[in-house]
Amino acid sequence: MGYYSRFLRRSAASLFLVMASTSLQTRPQAQESVNQIQQFPGIGAALEALGSKFGVRTGLELVRSDTDDVPISVNLSGTDVAELLNKLVQQRPTYTWTLYGGVYDVYPKTEGEKISDLRIRIYSIRNASVEEASLAISDSPDFKRWLTQRHIARREIGNGRLSSKPKISMALENAPLRTILNELAAC
Repeated sequence: MGYYSRFLRRSAASLFLVMASTSLQTRPQAQESVNQIQQFPGIGAALEALGSKFGVRTGLELVRSDTDDVPISVNLSGTDVAELLNKLVQQRPTYTWTLYGGVYDVYPKTEGEKISDLRIRIYSIRNASVEEASLAISDSPDFKRWLTQRHIARREIGNGRLSSKPKISMALENAPLRTILNELAAC
């Protein structure tokens, strides 16, 4: 089994949720096939299940108005991650997805809502915990400016296995936020 990282804050003015899931094995396809539709409490939970079943990492950036509490049905018996993601975003037409840096990212279709494309001029952490790595994102002037211009607040990291995560060191220049988050999820 893998671990799940979730970037979230339960605030009305919040913007995005990025989840990444990894497993000990990376398999592009499932080994078993059972034709069964499953109900999930939101798109985030559906992506976690997809990531777990297929052994892939997934990321989610919520549409600003999405509280991720609208149930979604997914048939995880398919063998193609791309096909399942297409069916998932068909149920949520405000989203699209891409495979980016080894992570299947689901994000808003509307350009003005996508913080994941924000370029962070300098992101540097050394021997940091996941919480410290998250705070380094929040402390970035580029990130603060983006949020301030849109009158929104950042969601924080939450993860049931944070204490088992290794310390992280990373230095990136002019990197999209999506790259930073995907790198953190891979740790």
